[in-house]
Amino acid sequence: DGFASNAEFPGSPLASRVMLDRVFKKYPIPTAVSVIEAEIAPWGLYPKKSAEMEQIARDMFRLPYVEMASHSYSHPFKWQALGAGNRSGETEGYNLSVPGYQFNLDKETTGSVDYINRRLAPPGKTCKIFLWTGDCNPAADAIAKTDGLGVLNMNGGDTGITLSQPSLTLVAPLGVARGGHFQVYAPNQNENVYTNNWTGPFYGYRRVIETYQLTDTPRRLKPVDIYFHTYAASKLASLKAIQEVYDWALKQPNHPVFPSEYIQRVLDFNQAVMARDQAGWLYYGAGQIDTLRVQAQWGYPQPNASLAGYNDYNQDRYLHLVKTTPNRIILASKPEPGAYLMDANGTLLDWQRHGRDIEMTFSSHVALNFTLNQPDDCRLVDSDGQPVRPVRQSQQRYYYQTHGTQRSRFRLGC
Repeated sequence: DGFASNAEFPGSPLASRVMLDRVFKKYPIPTAVSVIEAEIAPWGLYPKKSAEMEQIARDMFRLPYVEMASHSYSHPFKWQALGAGNRSGETEGYNLSVPGYQFNLDKETTGSVDYINRRLAPPGKTCKIFLWTGDCNPAADAIAKTDGLGVLNMNGGDTGITLSQPSLTLVAPLGVARGGHFQVYAPNQNENVYTNNWTGPFYGYRRVIETYQLTDTPRRLKPVDIYFHTYAASKLASLKAIQEVYDWALKQPNHPVFPSEYIQRVLDFNQAVMARDQAGWLYYGAGQIDTLRVQAQWGYPQPNASLAGYNDYNQDRYLHLVKTTPNRIILASKPEPGAYLMDANGTLLDWQRHGRDIEMTFSSHVALNFTLNQPDDCRLVDSDGQPVRPVRQSQQRYYYQTHGTQRSRFRLGC
């Protein structure tokens, strides 16, 4: 929202230009950017600004760490009131007032996605996500449209827990089922919530850090989701708040993923199955879930072809899964000797044990860092056989920093 807004800076640049130059180019981490067709297209509300806005959108979408999303054609504020369930026929004020336009679900979904793919997409990219607008309360027929396009959907949920309202009732679930389809909620809310519907204080988005902290401790409930509108770059206070949030988040241990990857994890979680047999637990998933969480007091996972390692955080123990089905989890009262993965800021693609040696493959969107708990006589080499030395170690914890992104392979020889 607000692609066409003029920022309160010298020369009155478009807020979208400020957002591109001072946020997206400054923070090269996985990001989804959406546009409203009727806001930026030449047949929309601002034809005189359209050429510049479309070029800014193309420049955003060309960034390798940006994936494309649609924010509809006319930004419906009340989805179900506009749709087939509206018996009163009253729709004025329920979406952007586009001259001559009457609400059409196909145009809002299929049409807006097609517009992005035809006019804005660089070679090799297509629109991956549909981000719900307004009340974020679509009916099942709207979600069916996005599912039919093969486009993921997200938004809604209203997670707004803060230190002034530290209640779990302000933490939303992962989403909601609607008529055989599933709407994925945004993990956190945008700056509009923290600025009292954009009435001020305009630096209010910095309070989302409280939300991140309260949904991480004493028990992790949500990821860090940095979520904001384009118009937030129109004022210095709101722009600096966004930058403050980024700077805080990037100082934390983190594993950056694209919003589309988060959505796929939610959908995988909904279909996952846990079972038990005499030996332990069995986990059946579609390969998107990387970790399972157990209470630390339950015991230590035993190394096998299903598990690469574990890490303790708060009162919980996070188990790192190998991409295989099913994953077998056997817990014991004492840890087994031998090397294992403690943490990584990328996705573990492969982990194979050959006696005491281990071959591992990661995929990451940023420079890969990982920690191994390993015996002191072990040595790590990359795919070319070159030694990889730890940046530091503490007891048997070895911290590795690399410059690799995407796919990286290593072998630990012990």
